Amino acid sequence: MIANDSNVTMQRIEWLPGLQLAACIFYSIILLVGVIGNILVIVIVVKYRHMRNATNFLLTNLSVADLFLLLFCTADGYQHLYGKDKHRLGKFMCRFSPFVQNVTATCSVLTIMAISYERFVAICKPLKTSSHVAVFQTIPTVALFWLISCIISIPFFIFTKTYMMESTYNEIIVACNAKF
Repeated sequence: MIANDSNVTMQRIEWLPGLQLAACIFYSIILLVGVIGNILVIVIVVKYRHMRNATNFLLTNLSVADLFLLLFCTADGYQHLYGKDKHRLGKFMCRFSPFVQNVTATCSVLTIMAISYERFVAICKPLKTSSHVAVFQTIPTVALFWLISCIISIPFFIFTKTYMMESTYNEIIVACNAKF
């Protein structure tokens, strides 16, 4: 996309047919394996009591974030493959998809930081760690991670909009972009 305040021109992305099909198949495999794998992690940690510890709870949170990304943002990925630079998912998905992408990425980073800290304490200070207390401390921490992630991502929901643009082939198309 080439843009300034007065003029926006979309340049068409051309895919080779074989490459487009391969990307679609690869995307579908990632979606299938990701959804099944993340659901299995969540089910196992919820079903088996001995799996309920702080680290596994944090790993479950990573699975939840990944599942949200897979379920709510995959349509946007397919659209980029087949959309020919046109946004076809509507105004709500134009705003919601970047919002979810940023929420899940931020929450994943915060969760990985918490896992790193939890493992550091467990390895370097094993006598100060209690798994029973740690799980109860982890639940509000994860809730705080989601809250922080949502707050940080609000600008993506507010400032991402659909626009009517002229493509390089003089077509009027609907595009979805954030304009801060």
